[in-house]
Amino acid sequence: MDGIDGAIRELRNSIFHLRPQEAAALGLTRGLAELAREYEVNAVVKPELLLMPGLDHRVPGALVPDLLQVVREALSNAARHADATTVRITSGTDAGRLHLAVADDGAGFDTARVSTGRGLANIAERVEAMGGRLELVSATGDGTWVELDVPLQEDLP
Repeated sequence: MDGIDGAIRELRNSIFHLRPQEAAALGLTRGLAELAREYEVNAVVKPELLLMPGLDHRVPGALVPDLLQVVREALSNAARHADATTVRITSGTDAGRLHLAVADDGAGFDTARVSTGRGLANIAERVEAMGGRLELVSATGDGTWVELDVPLQEDLP
């Protein structure tokens, strides 16, 4: 039974990873809700979504695919490594910037000793490509907070 559940999770993940543009077409709010639902299926923890009303009207569509990929990677890291009981996705805008965060109450890690995988590097590269800033706060036993702050350029396609 566990093997079948694992295979189903892998299949769902593969399908979802193949359609980031489709998720982006839904808008950031619905894309985040889809990612939260996928996380719940994989990690058996329902993320709390605290999203600013009207978010889709403030975030240019051109940013949505990268934003969803960043959140997907943060959730994937939490599912694989954190053993969290609470995961929270928050968003808001102010002064022409988007603030988006994924936080968990899991195992945390020593940020000075991250040595495996490319997940955090991928997140940092995407945030930098969007002209944003990334803040990563974690400590062993204290969970992880991944926050990005990205400019909302209204002239993006």
